[in-house]
Amino acid sequence: MSEFSFASINAANLGEWSDESRIDAFVTSMVTDLGAPLIIAIQEIGAAAMGDEPVKALVADTIIQKLAAHQWTYHYADIAPMPETTGGAENMNIRCGFLYRAPVELRSLQQIGTDSPFFIGSDELDCVASRLPLVGEFVYQNDVIYIINCHLKSMSLKNQTKKQAKKQRNQQSKVVAEFIEAHDLKAHPLIIAGDMNDTFNSKTVQAIAKIGFESVHAQLKYQIYTYKYQKKPILLDYILYNEHFTDVEGAIAHINTDPMNERRYSDHDPILMTGQLCSK
Repeated sequence: MSEFSFASINAANLGEWSDESRIDAFVTSMVTDLGAPLIIAIQEIGAAAMGDEPVKALVADTIIQKLAAHQWTYHYADIAPMPETTGGAENMNIRCGFLYRAPVELRSLQQIGTDSPFFIGSDELDCVASRLPLVGEFVYQNDVIYIINCHLKSMSLKNQTKKQAKKQRNQQSKVVAEFIEAHDLKAHPLIIAGDMNDTFNSKTVQAIAKIGFESVHAQLKYQIYTYKYQKKPILLDYILYNEHFTDVEGAIAHINTDPMNERRYSDHDPILMTGQLCSK
């Protein structure tokens, strides 16, 4: 068995436009609050488009440089989206990405839902474009690990669109679950993580959890939330893992949901998983 650590962070539209102090806070949190995990799934890392080409996340280079100043060598990977294809704020082109460090190696990246109307949008089904889940195939201590980084359809504050957003989100999670089954990913160490934008008992999260996953938050007893929705604490960010991980412990660093915290860099708190990776 091998020790393994992983975290998930919604970075809340972090991009090259972000203040340096905010990027510093993000990096410091990775190192101090999260203990420099082997792999980090990031949601809502963005960049402004400069033309009709795929939009590179320039802020990732800055993050890598600042991590190096902390004596940590990380690599960044994503699949850059075409302009205005991922929803969210105008010309921020948010996407899912990974940070990882040695001895972890990245073998491949692919996306889920590239032909699904529930991700790419459909006027007929009243669905808007949303972030594509990013599947990373990693190698660690001779084991292949799959991690699916999700940022599902955002909640809406308007009653008219809230129900439709939930329907789309439910369908998105079904697409992810079907991908897992179709590719027999549960035969390997597998983590599904990210901002699911719904509660644990919702159809959205359960569509994935019920096919054979535990949630890191089940290891916690108190303050189980990652977001304040209308000022009420709620759990929206998850790390779901399969039976290839044992002795799992979890933590949520309540940095960002406290508006008075000077180290705040997002509106979501990061969630952490540590444990043992076992080959089966």
